[in-house]
Amino acid sequence: RQFCEANVESDILQEVVWRCPTCRVQYTSSICVALASHALELREASYGTASLEYAVALVNLGNAYGSVGPGNAESQKQLLESAMAIVEHQSNGIPFEYFPMLQKMFQGLAHALHILGADSEVQIDMLLQCQRISEEAYGQTDPQSLVMLGDIYVRIGMLQYGRDLYLQALDIYGALYGPDYPQVVFLLMKIGVAHGKLGDFMQKRTILEEALRRALHVFGSEHIEVGLALANLGSASMDVGRRADAVCFWWRAYCILKGEDDRDAVTVDELLDEARDCEKAALGTWLLQSALCEKPMKAGLGGQLLRAALAG
Repeated sequence: RQFCEANVESDILQEVVWRCPTCRVQYTSSICVALASHALELREASYGTASLEYAVALVNLGNAYGSVGPGNAESQKQLLESAMAIVEHQSNGIPFEYFPMLQKMFQGLAHALHILGADSEVQIDMLLQCQRISEEAYGQTDPQSLVMLGDIYVRIGMLQYGRDLYLQALDIYGALYGPDYPQVVFLLMKIGVAHGKLGDFMQKRTILEEALRRALHVFGSEHIEVGLALANLGSASMDVGRRADAVCFWWRAYCILKGEDDRDAVTVDELLDEARDCEKAALGTWLLQSALCEKPMKAGLGGQLLRAALAG
């Protein structure tokens, strides 16, 4: 408790992705909720429940709940709406140093409203408010809001517009942080998938290959994001008729994701089941063998996949 109180003001309240201030390992969502709850208590005792400092703690706790999973969207929404009520009652305006809090508040509300099934127009309005804050405070578009807007437009079928927003965000992140910034990898995956939905399967595969190369460089070969990149590349390979490659990529993704408590491991497992009856796969045999040699095969499934790929 003493350690937490000593660090909560400088660390827990300030970071969007909370990490241990000593070893920098990212906290799990449940730990984020516990720490943010403690931070809220400290802010209430120090500043009262009508202060902007308390609103900052509400926003961090709300978004911590949002990171736990969709079942906490209502809690996230209520906490963020409480923060918004405090902001709206500030008669002297909002000081510049609280603008990042406002951005996180609107982004979190857009996320919670999406999970709760609100109209897309309401979510878009939240993100446009975030954009206005960014342009007023920093003179530039907020890339994270662009990504979230892109997600909305892709969901409602405006695929080209959504992809263009992703590309705009990619340019901003690349200019600010360089090509090895993690968000660049995530955006490449989104852009590749968007190209596939637009029917450009070769471009989808090309972009996802680049996403995989960068994910391996940024995260390392066993990271969950590499697993997701492999899973997406497997789907892209299936789209262009490269069934053997798809089996290889999906199996490698499964090996990474199966140890994670994540729905994507289930998705990859289902895709692997669908690929068992694939056509001749001589071109992909070497890739499958190398992928399977990197990790021990799961009994039964690995053998079935190997036989499917090698089947004459």
